Amino acid sequence: MNTNKRVFTRLSLGFSILWAFSGLASILLGWMLSWGLMLIARGIFGDYIYVNGVRHITEDYFFSWVFFPLIGLLQGGIQALILREVHPRPGLWALVTPAGWIAGFIVLRVVSEWFFTRWTSSENSPFYLLIVFFTLGVCISLAQWLVLRRWAARAGWWVLFSTLGWVILPLFSGESFSSVLELLLIGLLPSVVCLPAFWLMFDREHNGQAEALA
Repeated sequence: MNTNKRVFTRLSLGFSILWAFSGLASILLGWMLSWGLMLIARGIFGDYIYVNGVRHITEDYFFSWVFFPLIGLLQGGIQALILREVHPRPGLWALVTPAGWIAGFIVLRVVSEWFFTRWTSSENSPFYLLIVFFTLGVCISLAQWLVLRRWAARAGWWVLFSTLGWVILPLFSGESFSSVLELLLIGLLPSVVCLPAFWLMFDREHNGQAEALA
């Protein structure tokens, strides 16, 4: 085990509240900034853009390419600031979080045409949403686990709870996440559900074990 392993010193109520709303803030800011950038893109390319001879609405074509990395950057930066309350060097978190978002986006782009055209006929089906959120949850949580495993002996709890927070999202939506309330839920629910993982990883008993093994 890494001899430089550190543990969380405290998990205050204020930390929990800030963490729960970190995803919400990231989604809100990311959504607004992404649409601001889409207005710029439309001013440059016009209402439509042609790719390989196929006409696309400019906003529809560029939005996901901007939104996913931007959300990752915002969430990683905001959460790294929050983590400073309980860990002295959380800087890597700001790097691995956007990497996880980008990895999830790339995986979905690569497999979507092959997988979804064979297993579901609608992108708004519950099965489609389940696969999308599972993919994002696994990619983001595994990227963050690479940092947490240096801090805690039982970092695997993070992957479980973080992925769970994403997987249960379709239970709270209709056929798609198209309303503002559902969008906000994407930001809030995964952050809330993963909170128990902090206590499982960093309670006093586990901290003592980690320090003894370090």
